[in-house]
Amino acid sequence: MHILMLVGLGVAMLAVMHFGPRAAGLAFNGAWYFIWLWLVISIANGIYGHLRVGIPLINEIAAFLPIFGIPAALAWWLMYRG
Repeated sequence: MHILMLVGLGVAMLAVMHFGPRAAGLAFNGAWYFIWLWLVISIANGIYGHLRVGIPLINEIAAFLPIFGIPAALAWWLMYRG
């Protein structure tokens, strides 16, 4: 459930960062910045889960893949769609 919540948060954050500047009339590609920001947030989530909650590192690595990968792949697609 935690993975789904974080993926949903990532997609919502991507929508705000990608479509927000466009709606305001700015020529700004927020998806590129989103990927780097989401990478930092995803790594911090894994570190917190491992060090503070005690989740095994292998489980955190496995959870990192969809948590970072799904929103980042969507951001990549939004950046390069024709």
